[in-house]
Amino acid sequence: MNSSYTQLTEIERYHMWIGLLLGNTQTEFAQCLEVHKSTISREIKRNSGKPKQAHKLTIERRQTNNAAKLDYDLWKAVEPLIRKHLPQCV
Repeated sequence: MNSSYTQLTEIERYHMWIGLLLGNTQTEFAQCLEVHKSTISREIKRNSGKPKQAHKLTIERRQTNNAAKLDYDLWKAVEPLIRKHLPQCV
């Protein structure tokens, strides 16, 4: 089993959904794909049985930068507070 998180490929998603439709458990399928069972659980929760749409959404999420961005003025206001209250983090 892989110790780092990896997303499923489109083919793996199709295999997973077919396996689940045929009655395989999430744990069995995680072992088959050599991923953690939480990867399968997350996939089911996030994409609810639509492998083609799931893959498209995964690609879109990967291309979107969801990182919070702090503008310069806000950083200048917050930085002194961070330095005062959390000096070990600066």
